[in-house]
Amino acid sequence: MIRISDLTVKFGGVTALSHKAISNLLSGIEREAKRQGFAFRGRKKSSGGDTRFEGDFIDSSDEWRDLLDEELQLVAGTSWLFARADFTEKGYDQDYVFMLAEIAGDDMYFSAVSRRGQVIDSGDVHRRTTDASPAP
Repeated sequence: MIRISDLTVKFGGVTALSHKAISNLLSGIEREAKRQGFAFRGRKKSSGGDTRFEGDFIDSSDEWRDLLDEELQLVAGTSWLFARADFTEKGYDQDYVFMLAEIAGDDMYFSAVSRRGQVIDSGDVHRRTTDASPAP
């Protein structure tokens, strides 16, 4: 199993094609960090409204410069954020470990891979479904 601390010791980045997908990943990261007893500081680049994420360890900012804060251990945003020269200069284009994730319905399949191509960990996460029907 991946330890959250292994992914965010120096800094980590989370990206996906949509803000909703990023928020879902951040929720899972926070849940796992709490389970492991690990605290960290993170921030998601938002565009206002429903793109914001506010958790116990991760907050949001509509201003991309706020994500360059040296105290952040995790930043999140769409690929547009990480394509900025300010982020490549900071080293976000030189990943040491990155995660590949595929989401299909209520299932997420992931692999953590080193830059050299070594699989560090892999697995799947299944969302619990709740029955919305009223109790008898």
